[in-house]
Amino acid sequence: MPEIRPTEHMVEQVVKRLDNAGQSVAGYCLDFGLIAFGEMSLIEMNDGIALTNYGISPADYLNLHLMRWQELVVSANCTVSI
Repeated sequence: MPEIRPTEHMVEQVVKRLDNAGQSVAGYCLDFGLIAFGEMSLIEMNDGIALTNYGISPADYLNLHLMRWQELVVSANCTVSI
């Protein structure tokens, strides 16, 4: 069975809409899937702090968590030392 993925344009449009709506965070995962009639659609967005490693490099995975954690701590007016 061939691998089915969203187009690069589709992903860029979703990211742009999240940015414009003020909903982007330092790290997140977008889950796409096929809906009725085989159309590709965004199904959900998950916060990067709660992600497992989906095949990205250990360094990128660590950076994703560090950047998102720091963003959460700053938004809560906490002090963090990395």
